[in-house]
Amino acid sequence: MAQSGKSGYQAPSNDRTTSDAKAMAEQRMSDTEAEQAKAAHIVVVEDDPGVAATLADVLRMEGYRISTAASGRELKAILATTPVQLISLDLGLPDEDGIEIARFIYANYDTPFIMVTGKVGKASRIAGLEIGADDYIVKPFDMDELVARVRAVLRRSRRAVVADVKQSSPRGAYVTFDGWQFDIAGRRLQTPGREPVYLTSSEQDLLTVFVRNPRKVLSRAQIAVGLRGEGDQENAERSVDVLVGRLRRKLERYDVGREIIKTVRGEGYILSSEVTDV
Repeated sequence: MAQSGKSGYQAPSNDRTTSDAKAMAEQRMSDTEAEQAKAAHIVVVEDDPGVAATLADVLRMEGYRISTAASGRELKAILATTPVQLISLDLGLPDEDGIEIARFIYANYDTPFIMVTGKVGKASRIAGLEIGADDYIVKPFDMDELVARVRAVLRRSRRAVVADVKQSSPRGAYVTFDGWQFDIAGRRLQTPGREPVYLTSSEQDLLTVFVRNPRKVLSRAQIAVGLRGEGDQENAERSVDVLVGRLRRKLERYDVGREIIKTVRGEGYILSSEVTDV
């Protein structure tokens, strides 16, 4: 496979024609996924024109609509004028710190984003996850891995959007705990005072894992599998601590003094509340 010097990603081989790639992509996707993909608009934020073009081409072959942005300013212009379903955000941009751009996205939009970084240390990954990234990928990466992560984030986000228009939830999909109300199907959370709380798709998935396993100690590995399935468990388990911290802070912001998610030293985490199906 060809290698990009700047980005470190693994590009598709040159002998693979565009038509063959499109055919393979269509075979890998179900008819439903293909239709959903056509409606998904992804912004690739990358300052290297060659890298941006390659990433855009690969994602277009999967059926997505793609825009590219070489800077934070260009990304903000796109977000201000066009609906976007997902952002691939490279942290190494010339005009603005990637973490600051991530904070801007999280504070102003519900759009999920995948953080792309060339830093192998966990500090940058943790920083991105703490301020709302839905996933991260570290260079060098294989294109198949990028496509898989894009699909996973869009599936989680799409479930939230589709469920949100429903007038009612299936039985057992609406629960209460300590006065909180969580509509699992609609992916809506309300405080005991009935104030809506915004959660990222990853935070919604984490809360779902907890309310389906109340008063049960869950290891980091168990939580990681519940969130992502089998895969890169080492990195997934590291991100669990960050994600739990984010969710815990949001709950405690509205329910001061109550420790709903507790840490069990050496074992994992537990949702201490009794959960009731409504």
